[in-house]
This record gives sequence, C-alpha cells and structure tokens, in this order.
Amino acid sequence: MCNPSENCLDFKFPFLIPKTICQPCVCSDTYPWPTTLIWALPRLLWVGKERTIESFQGFFTGMDKDVISKIAFVRSDMWGPYLKLIRENCSEALHILDRFHIVANMNKALDNVRAEKTSRMKREGRAPVLRKSGWPLLRPSENLGADQHFRLRDLLRYNLKTVRAYLLKEAFQQLWEYSSPAWAGKFLDEWCRQTMRSRIEPKKKIAVRYAIIANSS
Repeated sequence: MCNPSENCLDFKFPFLIPKTICQPCVCSDTYPWPTTLIWALPRLLWVGKERTIESFQGFFTGMDKDVISKIAFVRSDMWGPYLKLIRENCSEALHILDRFHIVANMNKALDNVRAEKTSRMKREGRAPVLRKSGWPLLRPSENLGADQHFRLRDLLRYNLKTVRAYLLKEAFQQLWEYSSPAWAGKFLDEWCRQTMRSRIEPKKKIAVRYAIIANSS
C-alpha cells in the first residue's frame, strides 16, 4: 500500500461493476460504461471512457511529461495493459499490485478446482465430500465460524486436488509477512516452483503469471 501523496497514482478498481468507482466504495450512476479512473490521492486526476489499452494510453499522451516523470508509486490490479503501459511509461516508479485482486485470483482458481472436482465426483457416483465446501475453503480462516472450522478440518483429511489447492492458497499468504523484497522474491519463486509441480492447472496458470510479472518488473 502506498501512502496518499501527490506522487502516488492509484489505478484502483477501474472496472466500475456494477457501480463501484473507487475504494472506499462510492456509489454513482454517472458512468454507465466500464471506466478507467486515475487518482493522485486524494484527488481524481483523470477519467477515461472504456477500459481499453487505447483509453489508458490517453492518460500518458495527454498528461505533461514532467508530471509523469515525477510519479514515484503506482498501484494497480493485474490487467495486462496496466502492466505493459505502466512499465513503459513509469519505469522508475515502484509498481504495487493490489492485494485484493491477487487474493481474488487465488480464490477463483481454487473455486474452479473445487467445482470441477465436485462435478467429477458426482458423475462417478462418489460421496459428495466437497458439497457446501466453498465457504470454508474460500474465506479467511479467522472469519470462519465454529461449524465452518469443523467442516474445514474434515475436508483437510482428504487427499484431493481441492485440498492441495487450498493448502497452496494458504501458503501464499506468508508473502504478506515479508518486509524484505529479496526474501519475498525468494518465497514467491519457491511457491511458484511448488505450484508448477502440483499438477493443478488453474493454480499453475497463476504461478506462471506471477513469475512473469515478477521477472519483468
């Protein structure tokens, strides 16, 4: 997280779906289309219609080059055009990937594994051990109730891809505890290696993407 300052651009929540503009959430009916919003906290600096690479490029071509050169921090999600144009136009800035979207991608991959395994077990006539497992697997453990903790404990007894995907997701949370970029990078490299050996395709796709981002920064 970067501190609010005039040299910190925040490309947060550019989707506007359904009506969310920025964090903290501000509800508005002003923009009925996907919109890119650029903040130099606490001010809204630029609005681009549509969430396209052409629209985002408009910020860099329309803004004074001296202003662009003074950008020290950038925060964004993992949308490809953001990564590409920020790297090309703000190469000296520290680019911070938004934790919310990283965790969301991780949970989406886990849920895909869970849904695929649930369907396969149903087709094969096996016991529906993953039925109603989404909540315990996807929520942070500290937010689970007593019944959900018991359900999670039962699930972890099974040697299933879903369980292994959950353990990879939980292991990834250690990344946020590092204060040293070098040690964080080593941890991420090792996590990606373990994930690539897991034979869990949705997780492997995430590992490849994180490795490419880390090595291109």
